[in-house]
Amino acid sequence: MEATVTVEGDMFKLTTDNFSYWKPMMEDHLYCKDLHEPIIMKDKPEGKDVKAWEILNRKAVAVIRKYVDRSLFEHVSTYTNAFELWTKLESMIQKKTPRNKALLVRRLVKLEYKDGQSMMEHLNNFKGIVNQLNKVDMKVEDEIQALLLLSSLSESWDTLVVTLSNSAPEGKLTMDTVTDSLLNEEVRRKERSSSSYSEANIVDRRGREETHGHNTGRSAVQVLIQKLTLLIDEVEKRLVVKTEAEDETNLEEDPSHVRELLAITVANRVT
Repeated sequence: MEATVTVEGDMFKLTTDNFSYWKPMMEDHLYCKDLHEPIIMKDKPEGKDVKAWEILNRKAVAVIRKYVDRSLFEHVSTYTNAFELWTKLESMIQKKTPRNKALLVRRLVKLEYKDGQSMMEHLNNFKGIVNQLNKVDMKVEDEIQALLLLSSLSESWDTLVVTLSNSAPEGKLTMDTVTDSLLNEEVRRKERSSSSYSEANIVDRRGREETHGHNTGRSAVQVLIQKLTLLIDEVEKRLVVKTEAEDETNLEEDPSHVRELLAITVANRVT
């Protein structure tokens, strides 16, 4: 899990990178401890004792802050109301500004799989960023997700990338297809002995050489990434200019430039 700080059991500390995982898990954590009411109710429920509500609030605050990383702690260190603390964390990490959207898109585009890494971990990291984009009203189409996921793989996966790209129905990949293929391929690789693994690598390399110049799977994906990266750079430059001009109101209300980042046409699809 990306930038996760483990504390105990399955719970972990909140950082700027893992809010999409942390939030639902913390909600479950609070429900299990019967401390969930203060994060969904700002004011004391009718019929609830004032003192009991204050104590419940402070307990909820204590549990939440226990799982907040030092890098964020000072931002919430003075809160005694769980609802306000919860709202602060959401607004601080899930700001719907064009700049934050651009940064999230860049993280998604730049995400890379490292050989030897758990594929499930990589998929979780990828999906976590996609979820954060959804939370800031930036929906990433399923096909674009599939292309970006393939682009994040190392060269040792090139044969699979080309195979998937060329066998996609009507030239359109889906996240379900790509995800299943990656997990199945990981299992297949783990089951191979070291000797057969070496032989397979030779076959893989040979296969890549034979398909070089004839298949456009990897290259088409890379073209997509290059276009996205250029758009991100352009957007960030515009954001800097607007910020320097102190036109923050306009910036907040007009995220159209950031939406260009994921408005990929059919012409950019892998065929």
